[in-house]
Amino acid sequence: MRVAIIGIGNELRGDDAIGLLAAEKMEKEIGKECKTLLLKTNAPENIVGTVSEFHPDIIIAVDAADYGGLPGDVRIIDPKADERPNSTHSAPLGIFFEALKNASNAKAYLVGIQIKTNAFGEGISKEVMRSLDHAVSLGRMIVNKHR
Repeated sequence: MRVAIIGIGNELRGDDAIGLLAAEKMEKEIGKECKTLLLKTNAPENIVGTVSEFHPDIIIAVDAADYGGLPGDVRIIDPKADERPNSTHSAPLGIFFEALKNASNAKAYLVGIQIKTNAFGEGISKEVMRSLDHAVSLGRMIVNKHR
């Protein structure tokens, strides 16, 4: 099985960096059993071609999000739930997922981690850092579902 794991975030914006860390740890876990591609970016629309060329069976994107939960809550988010961005980025991730759908036949998932802050220069909050293992286990669950 081929799994593309995409960490979305910005290391300089507080909790926004959690998607990058979670994707890296997820790739180490899933890479033990699957062929993986790890990409880390703050502009996911720019990596659609790279993901498509990998020909993944599954795409798992991990991103900090603000969906009104408690800091550190982790869930699978429908990026097309509405037209407003549900990530901490300016462009709706639905556009990125639509491009992935058009470029690949892979099943795509967005794992969202509720932020506490995305203030410039802040580190990742304790509440959000504690969600790291939960996000990784959710990624493993997604892969196991498709075996």
